[in-house]
Amino acid sequence: MNLNQLHYFVTLAHIEHYTRAAEMLSITQPSLSHAISMLEQELETNLFEKRGRNVVLTKYGKVFLEYVEEALKILDSGVKKTRALTSDTGGVIDLAYIFTLGSVFVPQLVGGFLKEHADWDVNFRFSVGNTTEIIQGLKEEKYDIAFCSRKEKESGIDFVPIAKEKLVVVVPKGHELAGRGSVDLKETLPYPQVYFTKNLNEKLISSCRLSL
Repeated sequence: MNLNQLHYFVTLAHIEHYTRAAEMLSITQPSLSHAISMLEQELETNLFEKRGRNVVLTKYGKVFLEYVEEALKILDSGVKKTRALTSDTGGVIDLAYIFTLGSVFVPQLVGGFLKEHADWDVNFRFSVGNTTEIIQGLKEEKYDIAFCSRKEKESGIDFVPIAKEKLVVVVPKGHELAGRGSVDLKETLPYPQVYFTKNLNEKLISSCRLSL
């Protein structure tokens, strides 16, 4: 069975007349009759019975009508919801970002967007993680756009540079690394440390999306 057959069935169930139902559906009466006949064959039961010049639902047709109307109602809600989420001026944007961008960059970015498009019906869902997690989530289509470090050899992902972020190593006075102008992160590996992720001194922050 297909959606057309179900729509035809519901219309005929309410109109109870093949000719008038066909006119309402903008199809020929033979086409309507054929569609209902195919539906009955698939269900292996009669959905309608004649009553004078009209047709009425059988007891099996009445049961089937309840389920069909409920199913079409749910489908219609799904169509409307999907259109609302993907319209040009509305929807939900799933945005992921690394921890260090959560205090200033992302709030300013989103705030500016919402201010610029105050008449749009847009909502954001936020996710925070490290670059590896975020890129994997992007591949799984959990996110629409992500802000993370650039990773090489990531086919299917478009990286767009937007900023550079410096990492700072903080050491106690008298430490072997103290007083130096710069430190390669590799030089810190022998020492106990507290960190979010194992990255290099300077990370290139990128906006990334799936490449279709």
